[in-house]
Amino acid sequence: MAITISPQVYSELVPTDPAAERAALAAEKRHRPISELIEKAVSLAGASDHTKRAYREGIGLFLQYLEAVWDAELPPSAAAVRPFAEKRKEGRRTVWTYRPPAGILAKVTPADLLGFEAWLLERGDSRSTAEMRGYIARTFLAVAAADNVITPMHANELGIKPYRPKRKRHQKPVGRRLSKTEVQALRSTVNTDTLKGKRDLAILDMMLYLGLRSEEVASITTGDFVQDLGRWWLVVKGKGDRARKVKVHDAAFLSLSAWLDASGLGQVGESEAPVFVGVLKGGRLSNTPINTAVIRRLVAEYGHAAGIAPLHGKGRLSPHDLRRTAARNAFDNGASLLLVQKMLGHASPQTTAHYIGIEETPDKTAVDFVRY
Repeated sequence: MAITISPQVYSELVPTDPAAERAALAAEKRHRPISELIEKAVSLAGASDHTKRAYREGIGLFLQYLEAVWDAELPPSAAAVRPFAEKRKEGRRTVWTYRPPAGILAKVTPADLLGFEAWLLERGDSRSTAEMRGYIARTFLAVAAADNVITPMHANELGIKPYRPKRKRHQKPVGRRLSKTEVQALRSTVNTDTLKGKRDLAILDMMLYLGLRSEEVASITTGDFVQDLGRWWLVVKGKGDRARKVKVHDAAFLSLSAWLDASGLGQVGESEAPVFVGVLKGGRLSNTPINTAVIRRLVAEYGHAAGIAPLHGKGRLSPHDLRRTAARNAFDNGASLLLVQKMLGHASPQTTAHYIGIEETPDKTAVDFVRY
């Protein structure tokens, strides 16, 4: 919502920099309502309503923080544009109102950016939420720099580069992702009355709930599980020997425990025994860990049995389809792109965004958001 600002209030509130204005800045851009700049940043952030809400919230909180920090040095005329940002409910909608001129951003210092995340943590935000909102504040300032609202010198002092819109990819994301109904059908197809069925469900759940690669599943040992803050985590060594720690989803822990108890292979956190070994006819265990070929075959077989894919050929269900399903399900249920990236072990968020079939957005661990 735009607020009209009088010239007197503007002149007292916004720092002047004649040299910079002569070089590049247009005074009308700094005088414009900050709400216009915010809407530009929101539109550049992404198309989803979730992303737009996150940006409006993050920028609103950033302005509230700036007002609190600058309170003692603001001139009396600033009362006309206070509070800087205000949130209210209109029915089921949340509406933000932003009051100062865009040029107020010329007052932002590097200390303000650092202090913002600390302030968010103090008010109860999780570390990941505070980092995400700090990212949004920096992106907002990058848009301001690109729009000549703040000077290049000031942007450099803040460690901000002018915002450049990302080029959209026109290629289709590869692979498939199962729907909630398909996941339920796949899991229910497994006969858990048998030892092999208990093993197979645990294997499927490692991909469906933790987003593991087939080679990562095949190499799990009981010693790879560690406890932290009352929860079990799996330490995974992925591509390029990059290690990551993934929280074990409750559903996956149940199926894993059922398999380990029935097989007598031990408990998580004990020894270094392979978790998934071959099951011979008659329910006897092999001493050999399974390989990725076994995992590919059983995923295809269960996909066919559930009626969601052919048994052979290009369209058969693959382990990577289950990994993609976990990633997309977590994202759709509210996990940020950064959390999904960490769960999958990708080196860059761009890879994760293309992988799950979305445009990149900044936006508890990802495992907490997997629900079928």
